[in-house]
Amino acid sequence: MTATFRTVFPAFAFAALLAGGCSRVPPEEAVARGQAALAEGRWREAAGLLEDAVDANAENPVLFYNLGMAHLNAGDFRAARSAFAESAKFAAGDDRRRAVQGLAEAWRRAGDLENAAEVYTKAINGGDRSACLLAGLAGIELEGGEIQAAHSHLSQAAADDPNDPTYLFNSGWLYSTDEKLDVPLAAKRLVAFLTQGDNAALYPAQADVARERLAGLAAKRPAALQERIDAVLERCLNPGSMSQNDVLRLAKAAYELDPSNPFALETLANVAASQGRAAVAAALRARGRLLFPGEPAFRE
Repeated sequence: MTATFRTVFPAFAFAALLAGGCSRVPPEEAVARGQAALAEGRWREAAGLLEDAVDANAENPVLFYNLGMAHLNAGDFRAARSAFAESAKFAAGDDRRRAVQGLAEAWRRAGDLENAAEVYTKAINGGDRSACLLAGLAGIELEGGEIQAAHSHLSQAAADDPNDPTYLFNSGWLYSTDEKLDVPLAAKRLVAFLTQGDNAALYPAQADVARERLAGLAAKRPAALQERIDAVLERCLNPGSMSQNDVLRLAKAAYELDPSNPFALETLANVAASQGRAAVAAALRARGRLLFPGEPAFRE
């Protein structure tokens, strides 16, 4: 599968107007119209309006970030790099990290992995060892085939924040590779990325890739693991004298052996429904729609 979207960062952010000034479009209007165009995917129009906006707000990191996103999506990577660099210059904290991610992504999309990695390395060596930057660097390394370096940086990212979206996404990728293949672990990380908070809505492109990778794990599932799952599911379907709670726990255990297995999740939902646990069954089917949108069993 083609490796894409190794960096997880928002498409745009809302900016407040920080200063007034001369502009071909009044500054307030340029900000509002530029952000609207960006949200609707009118990249070149957004870039033109946001250029007007930054003329009047030369130290607004969020406006520069949005301008960078407009240029990035329009395919003007040089202009995107310039805008992201300006954003990083004036930003702090999460805003600066987001600008660093954007700058690295602009180099990556231009086909320059070396400079993309250097952007991350410079920020990390400068003292920002946050999970999103370490995991972002790992993504560049994964794309370049540097599996061990990626593993090291993802381990460091986990120590900072094991719930960081970029960490979860790229960790799922790492454990999907032949060199580090661990189907259950890869599935758990990808599922965590998709189900945690609003990740699936905030990062739709990455969510689609995560679903593709999740589905692709089925072909990599070891035969011994599949046999183990099948054996547990068989006991769920023929419970004998087991209590309902024990059957439900067993079905959950079967799914947790490999969360990339939609049949195991379907069985768990069916067991919950058969026991009159309608809310649990509904929640499990909603998870199925999120993780496996192509599976008929989870369609409404």
